Amino acid sequence: QLTRALKDDRFVLHYQPIISLHGDTDERYEVFVRLEAEESDQLIMPQDFLPAAERIGMSIAIDRWVLFRTIKEFTKKQSEGIQTRFFIKLSAPSIKDDTLMDWLTYQVKEKNIPANSLNFEIKESVAITNLKSAKNLSQKFKTIGCGFVLDDFGAGANPFQLLEHVDVDYIRIDRDLMNDLTENPQNQETIKRIATRATELGKFTIAQHVPDASSLSVLWGMGVNFIQGHFLQEPLPEMEYDFTEISG
Repeated sequence: QLTRALKDDRFVLHYQPIISLHGDTDERYEVFVRLEAEESDQLIMPQDFLPAAERIGMSIAIDRWVLFRTIKEFTKKQSEGIQTRFFIKLSAPSIKDDTLMDWLTYQVKEKNIPANSLNFEIKESVAITNLKSAKNLSQKFKTIGCGFVLDDFGAGANPFQLLEHVDVDYIRIDRDLMNDLTENPQNQETIKRIATRATELGKFTIAQHVPDASSLSVLWGMGVNFIQGHFLQEPLPEMEYDFTEISG
């Protein structure tokens, strides 16, 4: 089914806005992939097909499809006079794929993509288990003007130790730290510590899965830079979010 989906172009992209808490009105979207079911109009979520894709060696091909389509969308937005920054997930096999950087370097030069327009995400756990590849990739991304994001940051025992090896631009805070945020002093303290240290190191922080407006206020008070979550907007096939809505 996955092989046919690639062949028949049945993957689709959805986009979720990443919104500044401090007045930056640049467009930022995280890219999500969905699979159109063969027998119905339903969309299959990534958690239901990406683990299988990784097991059978197809995740590199799916990552490359997502990247190709995202660059296409970037070019379209640029032609409309809109500068958009995209955040794109990479699977563990992709960060060890030697052909990725050559392909990406060519695309960035050929399409004249400005610096910081494409930002690549890998999970903290993947970076730890593939440290050499993650380190090399973070350095290579810098040379072609692409950003690097550590996702689910803060889950490990000493996450900042990882930043001594991997050069990242953004830290996306582990989703579990959002649980009962307004009522959980321990999670608040952990997030505040991450936000403070990230600022000292010149990294931006993103809080994901923000559940409500009161959590938003707490995160703003802690100095977190960006937020995303379904209460602001769920991932959608169109990019229509008004980034001036909560600026300032």
